[in-house]
Amino acid sequence: MDSIPNVPQGTMSNEIAVQLELAVSYKITLTPEAEGFEFDPTPVVFDPSKGAIQTFKIKPLSNAKIGLNKISWTKVEDGGNNKFSEIADSYFTLVATPKFKELKCTVG
Repeated sequence: MDSIPNVPQGTMSNEIAVQLELAVSYKITLTPEAEGFEFDPTPVVFDPSKGAIQTFKIKPLSNAKIGLNKISWTKVEDGGNNKFSEIADSYFTLVATPKFKELKCTVG
């Protein structure tokens, strides 16, 4: 998984990539959970027709805790397969405000 940069309160993160070590011929579903946050999409689904890299975004809710936060993952492999290890917890920092010029405005 990509490292997760700081997420300013009141915004949504950029896309964060999650990659399987090998593509598989069945679906793998990852469900992220963190108190005070929503994820888009939920769940993250690795479908054989879509490749071994998927992305998601983090959206802080009003009750999100400023500071270091943990995402716990639940993994389900279709068809009774269990070839991949469990996903380690992911950590990121929610900051109260972005740094000067940290956010960019683009048109396109």
